[in-house]
Amino acid sequence: MAQNEMPVKDAFVEAFTGAMTKDHNGKVKEFTKRVSYYMQDNGELRYYIPTEHGWADKWDGSPKYHSWYA
Repeated sequence: MAQNEMPVKDAFVEAFTGAMTKDHNGKVKEFTKRVSYYMQDNGELRYYIPTEHGWADKWDGSPKYHSWYA
């Protein structure tokens, strides 16, 4: 299954904003991630954040392809 999707600003998945990212009052706390980079064929650096199932990089504002197993 697959589709193109548009992110919704500040609409986070509960699993991501779960207990690990909340303080004892239930407020979402700030956390940090290490930024990695690689050089493209044209010599430009691209920055990204490695995640468990892929990576996160700067969004260009267009719908993104998303796929998953049924």
